Amino acid sequence: MDASIFEGFRMILVEAIFLNKSIIISDAYIHREILGDYLLYFKGDNVDDLIEKLRTILNGDYESQNEEIKNKYSIKVLKNRLIRYIESPFQFYLLLFNKFL
Repeated sequence: MDASIFEGFRMILVEAIFLNKSIIISDAYIHREILGDYLLYFKGDNVDDLIEKLRTILNGDYESQNEEIKNKYSIKVLKNRLIRYIESPFQFYLLLFNKFL
């Protein structure tokens, strides 16, 4: 569970996902931006909503969608993103260089 509503994104959430743990997380913007709608969110300022989400997991009424996040943050996907990120400025300069030669 991550009840933070002010801190930035923490990698422990992704680690928990890869360990197939159920996660209850505050509906802070950064959490939704990175993790999408795949987790069980609670209203950050509402204790009753948090209790309801805890009951949902404890009663077995929640089916995790961790596989979707695992696919989004797999080593292969992240490696390809990093390669594209590194190569993109070089491609731009190569096009620019070839244009003026």
